[in-house]
Amino acid sequence: AAAHRMFIHFVNFHALVNVGSAEHATNALVMKFEADAIKAGHRGEEEALVSASFKIEVPVIFGSDSQNYFGTRDSRVLPGMKTFEEWDSGDGYTGLRYVLAQTAKNAKERLTESANLNLTGNGLLVALDMIATSYQFVIAFLNWLSQEFQDLVGRGGDKDTTWKLLCQSIQKIFTTLHSARQAGRGRMDPGDKPSLMMWGSLQAHRRMQVFIAHQFNGDPDLFYILNKHLQDNVALKKDVTRIEAEVVWAKAEILSTTKTIDMLTTKVNRRSG
Repeated sequence: AAAHRMFIHFVNFHALVNVGSAEHATNALVMKFEADAIKAGHRGEEEALVSASFKIEVPVIFGSDSQNYFGTRDSRVLPGMKTFEEWDSGDGYTGLRYVLAQTAKNAKERLTESANLNLTGNGLLVALDMIATSYQFVIAFLNWLSQEFQDLVGRGGDKDTTWKLLCQSIQKIFTTLHSARQAGRGRMDPGDKPSLMMWGSLQAHRRMQVFIAHQFNGDPDLFYILNKHLQDNVALKKDVTRIEAEVVWAKAEILSTTKTIDMLTTKVNRRSG
């Protein structure tokens, strides 16, 4: 029954973010987390975290909504990465992007080992495929987010506005996956829990495939957000170049017209004199 923790999807990877990390791996903390998980009816900490992740819309590592006291925080900003620099400093190793890449890699290796030890036959093949596919999705998501920011800013977008747009897109990805895996949350008989969580994970994978097929940007749930932003906030470089050329032309026309008027005025004044 505990094997359902190995049939994982994109969101579960973030639920396992602290397992095995420096902040987590002290003997006292490991024992406490394991004891708490067993008291709650689980067979270990990872099983408890995977189960709880079905009820959480946006993973805590991106910023807990409890930080939005009385709605005072801009809802477009994720507290865990308020600026692009907090997400990706550009040095190749500082920022939440690189934390998630490393923790996802650790989770993939840990879950793969666990699956090989505990599963056989078709169950093992399915688990390994879901683990590998989830990891690939994490990497695709991380790369897309950084590249999309650079592309939009490169096309003339304001950094702050562009980052808020992408934070909205991130939230939309997670809320969409949250809806897709709804079968795995809520009250259920203990005997039904593994199969329902498995079904929820499979539905999440189906939706993940749609995101990948559309390269995120073209996904129906994200296209409207991104397209509206381009219409409202971004001046494309070719448009800026065209406008600048038109301004230069207009200035030249004004100067030429001014000279013509001056010449005519001079002629009129001479005749009048």
